[in-house]
Amino acid sequence: MKKRIFEKRFFENKIFEKRKSILSAVLIASITLAAPFSGVRAENATSGDASPSSAVTSTQSGSEKVMRDNIFINGQDMSGVTFDEAIKKLGIDASYTDASVVLTSQFGDVETTLGDIGLQNNAEEVVAEAIDYGNHGNVLKRYKDIEALKTTPVEYEVKSTVDAVALDLIVEGKIGSEMAGDSSYSLDKHEDGTVKVIVEGQSVSVDAEATKSAIEDIINGDSYKGGKVSTKVVIADNSESEKMQQIARVTTLLGTYTTSYASSGAARKNNVQRAASLVDGHLLFPGEMISVYNSIAPIEVSNGYELAHAYVGTEVVDSAGGGVCQVATTLYNAALRAEIEIIQRNCHSMKVSYVPISADAAIAGGVLDLKLRNNLDAPIYIEALYDGANLSFNIWGEEYREEGRTIEFESIQTAVINPPSEPIYTEDKSLPAGTEEVTASAVTGYTGELWKYVYKNGERVESIKINSSKYQASAAKISFNGDPAEEEGEEDTAGDEDDNTGAPADGTADPNANADPNQQPADPNQQAAPVDPNQQVADPNQQPGTEAPQTTEAPAPTDPAATTP
Repeated sequence: MKKRIFEKRFFENKIFEKRKSILSAVLIASITLAAPFSGVRAENATSGDASPSSAVTSTQSGSEKVMRDNIFINGQDMSGVTFDEAIKKLGIDASYTDASVVLTSQFGDVETTLGDIGLQNNAEEVVAEAIDYGNHGNVLKRYKDIEALKTTPVEYEVKSTVDAVALDLIVEGKIGSEMAGDSSYSLDKHEDGTVKVIVEGQSVSVDAEATKSAIEDIINGDSYKGGKVSTKVVIADNSESEKMQQIARVTTLLGTYTTSYASSGAARKNNVQRAASLVDGHLLFPGEMISVYNSIAPIEVSNGYELAHAYVGTEVVDSAGGGVCQVATTLYNAALRAEIEIIQRNCHSMKVSYVPISADAAIAGGVLDLKLRNNLDAPIYIEALYDGANLSFNIWGEEYREEGRTIEFESIQTAVINPPSEPIYTEDKSLPAGTEEVTASAVTGYTGELWKYVYKNGERVESIKINSSKYQASAAKISFNGDPAEEEGEEDTAGDEDDNTGAPADGTADPNANADPNQQPADPNQQAAPVDPNQQVADPNQQPGTEAPQTTEAPAPTDPAATTP
C-alpha cells in the first residue's frame, strides 16, 4: 500500500515539474516579447554574451516597432529599422518620378516620365508586413517567429509598377494616328469560286500590358538606380483577334447582279465607274450599315464626276454625277439576291431602261438613298466590277441558307398613268416674237411591284412583295412668246442696208435678175409641220437601238434557281 502511494506521488511530482517548465518558458517568452515596449534589452537565453548579434530584440525608445534581426528587404538588412527609415530606403522619391521614359517604335517615338505613367510601388505594404514579423500575433506565434529568425533569414521584396491604362493613353495620343491604317480590304479569289478577304493597311494597337512589363523589368532590376528608361513599344498581335476570325468567314458569293451601260456617253460612263469605285471594297460587320449616297458624295465635279443626263422630276437635265443611280440600282438588286436588309430604297421619278419596273433605286441629295444593313451574323464584303460596258456588284459572305433553297424575282406593271392632254404653257420673252417651243414632252406614268418567290427543291413555297413603285406622269411643257410677230418687210430693213446682193433696198424685184423657170411659186397657205406636245420624253439612260424592258401583268416564273438577270 505504501509503495503504491509513493509511486502516485512520484508521478504527480513529474507532471508538476513538466508544467512548471512549460510555464517558465512561456514567462520567459512574455518577458522577451515585452522588452521592445518597456525599454528592456533581452539577452540570448542560451548565451551569457551580451553582444548585439545575440540580442533577440533591438532596444527602441518609446513604443515604435522596429524590425527583428535577420529580416531583409530587396537584399538590404533591415534589422532594427523603423517604418519611416525603411520607407526612406525603399520608397519612391522625386528623382524616380521625374525619370524620362523613351518608347521607340516604327511609327515614331514616345517620350514621357515614370510619374506620368503612374509609377508607384508597394513599399508601405511590404515594410508594414516586415515589421509585424515577430511583433504581431499571440505570444506563442511571436515566440516561434523570433526563434525561427535565429537560424533562417526572412526576405521581402518591394516592386515598382506603372499603370497600363495611363501608358496606353499616352502612346495612343502621341502616335495613334500613325498606327491607324486605312482599313482597306481586297479579295483574293480562289479557283474553286471561294474568296479570302485581304486586310490592307490594318490598324495596329499598343500591347499596353506587355509594354508595362518591359518597363517594370527595367526599373525593378538590380542595376537600375534611377534615370532614363528606354524600351520598345510592344505592338499587339491582332492576327488571331476576334475581328480577323470574323473576316475569315467571308468565303461565298451570296448575291450578284449586272447592268449594262455600254451605250452611255463618255461622261455618264465616267460617273458610273467613279461611284462604283467608291462603293467597292466595303466590309460590313454584323449590324453595320452602308449609305450609298454617303459613300459616293460629294457628287460634284471636284470629286471626279462629270455633267451627264439626270432626272429632275419629269425633266431630263445635265447634272454632275448623272448616271450614279445605276450604281445604286445594281447594288440594290445584288443585295436583294443576298437577302440582306434593305433599310431605304426610293424609285426614280420616271422609269429607267436598264432594269425592269420597280427594280430601280434612286440617289438624290441625300434625301433619296440606298441604305443596306448587314443583318447576318458574319461580315459581308461588297465588290464592284466594271469594264466600260457592264457593271456588276457581288456580295460575299458566309452562306447561311439551307441547301435546295432558291429565289427569283418578278417585276409586274400594275397600271398606266396617262399624262394630261393639255400642255403647260410658260411665257418666255427670249423666244422670237409669236413663236413657241416644246421644252418637255408629255410623260406617261406607271405603277409597278417587285415580287420575290422562294423555292424549296424547285417547288414554290413563299411569295413576298418586295416593294411598290409609282412613276410620275406629266403634261407637255411649252414655252412661248406672245408678242405679235413683226410684219414682213420691216424686220430686215436694217439688215438690207448692209446687203451686198445688189437687190433694191425698197424690196422690189431686181429687173436684171434671171428668174429660175423651174422654181415653184410659194404656197402662202402652207402650214409648218406641227410639234406634237404629247410626244414621250426620251429616257436619258435608254440604250440606242433598244427599247426599255417590258414587264407583263404577271408572267409565270421560268427558272426557279435563277438569281441573276
